[in-house]
Amino acid sequence: MKQKVLHEIPGERRPSIRRGGSEVAPAFGLRVLAAPLSHSRDTSSFAPRSPVPRSQSAGETGRTPNAGASHQPLSQRARPPASVHPGIPRRAKKNLVVPVVTGLILLTGAGLLVACNRNPLYAPARREWKAQALLEIARRAADAAWVAAEIESLKAKAAQDPSDDSTWFSDRLILMKNGEWLIYASKCSKEDRRIHDIFLGRASDGKWYYSTYHFCVRMLELRVEEQPDDLSHFISAHFLREFDGRSDECLNLTWPPKQE
Repeated sequence: MKQKVLHEIPGERRPSIRRGGSEVAPAFGLRVLAAPLSHSRDTSSFAPRSPVPRSQSAGETGRTPNAGASHQPLSQRARPPASVHPGIPRRAKKNLVVPVVTGLILLTGAGLLVACNRNPLYAPARREWKAQALLEIARRAADAAWVAAEIESLKAKAAQDPSDDSTWFSDRLILMKNGEWLIYASKCSKEDRRIHDIFLGRASDGKWYYSTYHFCVRMLELRVEEQPDDLSHFISAHFLREFDGRSDECLNLTWPPKQE
């Protein structure tokens, strides 16, 4: 049996329909719209359909769809030039190198200066004393007349009082038994707490020497010693070291000796 759904449309003449061998005229103004149905009333068309998979929309992905986006793999896409990437431009990086390096050098120099000032051997007062002492020693050593007069003065004192053990040195010159001499300047920390013990001198061999041996105030330590035979004996006994007569090498320690 075929069934048709009719809808009325005003002002339209309806066609006739045959039913059971006789023609039945439908109601005026109706048009056949539906397709014929089977007599057994097939309900499969009313069953729920399975969802059709579809691609994610812009709302589901959280991104705005780009109609012109390329579907090529990421590795095959053209990369923007390096200058487009975010960050510090290449020229700006080069301009930063010089001030950074300069800053590091200044910090290093400041650190060394602070370290030297904290080291008593490189204290400003000791360095100043060293500079003045070297000038004074050099001036006296260059004056042969002064050297000769100082030596004669010591010999005269020794002749007057042979029992005096301090007649072989003065406050400026040390005389050895063989006639060698050493023009010197010495400072004891007991005289000035800012200045660590220091001894500087220039000998008759033309060389400069320094030491941190503790000669005490006014070279009192030499008063309990005998006159050295020669310069080499004095150098060895009092830990003297040779230097150039100008550099800060003479500010280093020579005594007490390091224990191995």
